[in-house]
Order: sequence, then structure tokens, then C-alpha cells
Amino acid sequence: MTFALEIAAIVAVWAAYGALHSWAASLKLKRRVAERFPAAIPYYRLAYNVVVVAAFIGAIAAAPKPDAIVYDLPTPYDVLVLVPQLLALVGLIWAAWGRSWSSFLGLKQAYQGLRGVYTERYDERYTLDADGAYAISRHPIYLFSILLLAFRPVMSAFYLTTLLCFVAYFYVGSIFEERKLVELFGDEYRRYRERTSRIFPMKWIARGFRT
Repeated sequence: MTFALEIAAIVAVWAAYGALHSWAASLKLKRRVAERFPAAIPYYRLAYNVVVVAAFIGAIAAAPKPDAIVYDLPTPYDVLVLVPQLLALVGLIWAAWGRSWSSFLGLKQAYQGLRGVYTERYDERYTLDADGAYAISRHPIYLFSILLLAFRPVMSAFYLTTLLCFVAYFYVGSIFEERKLVELFGDEYRRYRERTSRIFPMKWIARGFRT
């Protein structure tokens, strides 16, 4: 397989994974499950996580791994690049702080389903976050994930292609995610969207320069 075909194959693998991820997370699919199999809704989030993790591992295994190295930073830059990576990790923790990980993983919903006390309409309770990290970016987890993945001492062709695919998926995925949020929160989310950047915090930075 030529280098160009290997890159195309990597893109195709991640495109397929992204399509599966978005379809499984869609409110449309959750509604269908809720209508046809209401007893399954408490277990939806857990099943979703199992499927997407298995699919992610499968994508990593299936994608070609070209030998080409884009760059290999010399010392001391290979160490210095870890500083922004560490800051991105701190930002990622900040963005995820306060979330219920048992709910995120689907364990809480499954436990409630087994006890017969699950009362949510869908697989999770939706809330509108607009403070903290969400005041600088509508999708701060995407923002800090991109920064965490981008700063590396060694960049291979496979990793760079994967990174670009993830950036594209985060952007496209955020569009579909926000359609769901507009449907759930209406004008409240529209106002939040007007004052806060999608991923990269350009509006927040611009406000900082004006003050």
C-alpha cells in the first residue's frame, strides 16, 4: 500500500468511527430506543460506552501505521513541549470537574434500572453548563483534548492524520451536539452560543483585549 493510500485508509477508518459515535449519541436514536424498548434506556449509556470504546480499539488496530515521522524534537524542546501538554491536561480536568463520572460511564443509570428507580426520559440528565471552562468555550473538553494531543515531542504520520481527523470530528460533532442542545434548552442555549466560541476561545480572548 502506498503512503497516500495508507493516509486515505486512516481517514476512512476514523470517518467510520466518527459516524458510529455520532449516530449512537444522537437524540433521534435514543428516542427510538425509548419508544420501542423503554426498559433498555437505563442501560443505554453503559452500552454506548462499551460499543464506542470497543470501536475505538478496533479502529486503532485496523488503521495502517505508516513509518514516516513528521518531526522529532531535539533536546531540550522535547521536554519543553511537555509544559503546554501538562497545562492542557489541567484544563481538561478543569472542564470535566464536577461531572458525575458514574453517570458519564452509565453505571449510575444501570444501577437505578436494576433497582427499578430510574426516572429519566433518556439515558442521562441534560444540564446546560455555562460557567467555569464552559464560559470560555462551548466545548472545553474538545479544546483541551486537542491541545493535549497536539503537543508532542515526536509526531508520526499516523498520529498527525489521527489528530486532524479528531479535530474535524470534534468540530462536525459539535454541530450535531448543539442541535440537540438547542432542542433541549431553546433560547437559553442560543444566547449562550452567541457569547461563547464553539471550541477555540476567540470571543473570550477578544473580550480580554477590550478590557
